[in-house]
Amino acid sequence: MVIFENFFTKITKGMDLIAGVCVFIIMVVVVANIILRSTINQPILGTYEIVSYLTATAIALSLAYCAIQNGHIAIDYIVNRLSHHFQRVLNIVINSFSFIFLSIISYQMMIFALSMKSNGIITANAQIPVFPFVFIIGIGFATLSIVYGIKVVSSLIKIPFSLPFAMPSFPLSLPAVSKRSSK
Repeated sequence: MVIFENFFTKITKGMDLIAGVCVFIIMVVVVANIILRSTINQPILGTYEIVSYLTATAIALSLAYCAIQNGHIAIDYIVNRLSHHFQRVLNIVINSFSFIFLSIISYQMMIFALSMKSNGIITANAQIPVFPFVFIIGIGFATLSIVYGIKVVSSLIKIPFSLPFAMPSFPLSLPAVSKRSSK
C-alpha cells in the first residue's frame, strides 16, 4: 500500500506541476493581451475563453495533490472534541462518501466530454474544442477520488477490528466497596 501511495503522490505532484504551467500560461496570455491591446490595438482573440479553460484545468489538476497534503478546508472545531476513535470512524465515513461522490462526478465528466467531442462543441471566439478541457477536469476528479479511496483504505487498516463503542469511557458498575468482617 505504501508503494502505491508513494507512486500516486508522484503522479499528483506531476499533475500539480502541469497546473502550475497552466497558471503561468494564463499570466503570459493576460499580459500579452494587455500589451497588444494597448500598443497596437489588437487583442488576442479568445483571451477570456483561453483563460477560463486553463483556470478550470489548473484547478482540476491541483485538487488531488492538495488533498494529499490535507490542504483543503476542514472544520475541526467540533470534530477535535470527539474521541480519537470516533474521529477516525467519522473520517472513514466522510472519505467514503467523498470517494463515491467524486467517482460519480468523474465518470459523468468523461461521458460529458465524449458527448461534446461527438457533437463538435467549440468555443465561440477562438474556435477551440472544449472536450479536452472537460476530459482533463474529469481526470482531475478521478485522481481526487482515488486519493480519498486511498485515505479510506489506509484508515481501515489502522482501525482495530472491534466495535467503536465496545469500551465505554464511563464505568458500568459502582466501585467495589470493602466489606467489613463481622465477628
